[in-house]
Amino acid sequence: MHPNATIPPNMTKPILFLLRPSFPDPRVGPGAYYCPHCAAIEGLLAYFPELRERLDIRHVDFARPRREIVAEVGEANQACPVLVLPLGWQAAPATARRAEGRAFFVGAEEIGRFLADWCGIALPHP
Repeated sequence: MHPNATIPPNMTKPILFLLRPSFPDPRVGPGAYYCPHCAAIEGLLAYFPELRERLDIRHVDFARPRREIVAEVGEANQACPVLVLPLGWQAAPATARRAEGRAFFVGAEEIGRFLADWCGIALPHP
């Protein structure tokens, strides 16, 4: 594991929110769906299982409001996947989004790039 991947003492792990698979979406039509972006992150976790030790992974329902996410980064930032850094995280890069005093990343590419930098895993191919 990359030396940057340590979690500062007395600090919680970054929270990775993913949608549960096989959710209904009446706006789209009948059937069960999955989020392709969350599936890409699940694939990243399969490629690099050591990431699971560094992250607090939480699966949430598709329906909004997604209360757990809202509690961390506000109602305007409920997209998934989202990786929320702990309060007081000193190493948050300038590329991080910010809300409610938290730094966070949205989408498979943003999250993948942060994890590559933080944990030393391979970068997502452009």
